[in-house]
Amino acid sequence: MKIKSTLLAIAAFSALGAVSSQAATIVWNFGDDDAVFDTGTPVNFSVSALTLGNSLGTIADAVNPTSPSSGYTGASGTGNIGNAYRIGALDTGASGSGFIEFTLTPSAGFTLSLTDLDFGARSTGTGPLAYSLRSSADSYVANITTGTIVANSNWSLRNNTFTAFNSTVPGGAVTFRLFGHGGAGNPSASTANGRFDDISLTVTAVPEPSTALLGALGMLALLRRRR
Repeated sequence: MKIKSTLLAIAAFSALGAVSSQAATIVWNFGDDDAVFDTGTPVNFSVSALTLGNSLGTIADAVNPTSPSSGYTGASGTGNIGNAYRIGALDTGASGSGFIEFTLTPSAGFTLSLTDLDFGARSTGTGPLAYSLRSSADSYVANITTGTIVANSNWSLRNNTFTAFNSTVPGGAVTFRLFGHGGAGNPSASTANGRFDDISLTVTAVPEPSTALLGALGMLALLRRRR
């Protein structure tokens, strides 16, 4: 009996871990001309639509098929999202560097782990030469990942490797901003000089210990009733 109970407990904890800590890959390919993610199934978290911030002028149609992505493996070649980026060094303040923003919200009792962000990027002669991903967790102070873009109006894949970002507040939403910066010249207001496509995130909702324990105990009780 004791051995059976132990096996049931192990099975319960294993099943809980497999379900509640499942990584999900969320992708925006903009084929449907909107800023809502296109593929992937969030598990114990939700994903907002993409929005623009700190635009140089007003971008009337952020998502459109202008300059379709090409030249890298997996390029969807349909719509993309663009912003009008200011020139100069990274500035996270109001009227500073332009950005694309999204918010991840874990379910109650869960935190978030972001382990991957990849995308296609295209920058014109006055567009950003660098990008930086930061989060609201520290008021956009530290880079989660950063990289460069060649301002030659050609698309390229930016495959980012970085130490996992882990949130600390169970159920707490985290907003991420992908800033574009470092450009030069005289960009035109309200004209997208930087575009992104095939944005891919890998996110895991991680149960806090108390949530995992309660879930496992519930599974154990269910397994006992089914014996």
